[in-house]
Amino acid sequence: MQAIIDMGSNTIRLSIYQMNKGLPDLVLSKKKTVGLSSYIDEEHVMSNEGIQAAIKTLIEFRKVLKKLNIRKKYVIATAAIRNAANVDDIIETIHKKTRMNIDLISGEDEALYDLKGVLLMNQFDSGMILDIGGGSTELVIYENKQVKEAFSIPIGSLNAYMMHVKEIIPTKDEAKNIENQVEKLIEPYVNHNVDQLTMYGVGGTMRGVLKLAKAYHLDVPENEVSYDQLKEIMKSLKAKKKALLKVFQTIPERTHTITPGMIIAKTILKAFQAKLVIVNYYGLREGYMAQKYLDAKLKRQLNP
Repeated sequence: MQAIIDMGSNTIRLSIYQMNKGLPDLVLSKKKTVGLSSYIDEEHVMSNEGIQAAIKTLIEFRKVLKKLNIRKKYVIATAAIRNAANVDDIIETIHKKTRMNIDLISGEDEALYDLKGVLLMNQFDSGMILDIGGGSTELVIYENKQVKEAFSIPIGSLNAYMMHVKEIIPTKDEAKNIENQVEKLIEPYVNHNVDQLTMYGVGGTMRGVLKLAKAYHLDVPENEVSYDQLKEIMKSLKAKKKALLKVFQTIPERTHTITPGMIIAKTILKAFQAKLVIVNYYGLREGYMAQKYLDAKLKRQLNP
């Protein structure tokens, strides 16, 4: 078995896989909501408190791996750490305290790993990948089995909340501010002739949206959420306290971030004229593990 620790902007997750012919079968998953993006100040510096919170979680997960006698592990870090002004200090301090080597994933590589993960389960010639994280959003435009564009924009569900929202649910003006920021960030990429491409969503935000849609008893297929359903959920959250209670019951750890995340999703779907998003449970971590498996296999072939 092999493990990966994903240091995201909102959660740090430990996933343990059994590799089966190059496919990562999930055996165990543990996560802790740390909110690393919330420890970033106006100068984009992560505080020592945030670094220590990350270290504490990594040490907890290291104990789990030791008990299970799993030696092969990867630790990856995404937007919260890669966008921090003191990124080198963060990685050095974490390594010194945990002896773990961190693979800092670029935004473009994160998007490509997302694509690789989705392709493990869904074979398609053309489509778009959407991954709304806590501190960034990744998109891949995939046409005729080729990557046409892979990019990352520096807004996610958590930092959108931190930047724009004062209470739990965004006001009309706050929601508009998030929407305007997303539109501005994706504008350079929208002028592609990508009409009719199916959109695949990965990551915690889109899984949370799917859970909410099912909790509201909306008429959704097993893993699809439409643009109109996104709008319906958001309208309900603004109008009814009972709707907010449904969030507490369904995805309590995302109570404050799910609405900003849905605003990002709705804005992107509208910009790319996508009517629905298919939520996929394979993404960054699975794509990363599959690539490492292929790299190791190639190395063995070259050095028998």
